[in-house]
Amino acid sequence: GTDPRNSSPDQDQSSMLKVICNQRDRFRTRLRETEEELRRLKEKYEMLAVELEKTKADNVQLYGKIRYVQDYSHEKIVSRGPKKV
Repeated sequence: GTDPRNSSPDQDQSSMLKVICNQRDRFRTRLRETEEELRRLKEKYEMLAVELEKTKADNVQLYGKIRYVQDYSHEKIVSRGPKKV
């Protein structure tokens, strides 16, 4: 009964159908997993994009503050004039 040469065409088709259905089910499962991973990665990308924009805005503000402090320090040095030794 297990010798493939003695199996009928109906049994061969049924066996082939089972193999194909199992493969289809594996592909469906893999597709669902891949789609879920893609969804998570898109969410992470969007979160990182928002964080990047906030960081850029913070950098602009910090640069402005640094320039202000540098200009203020420079004005104090200039207003005092050269130091006499």
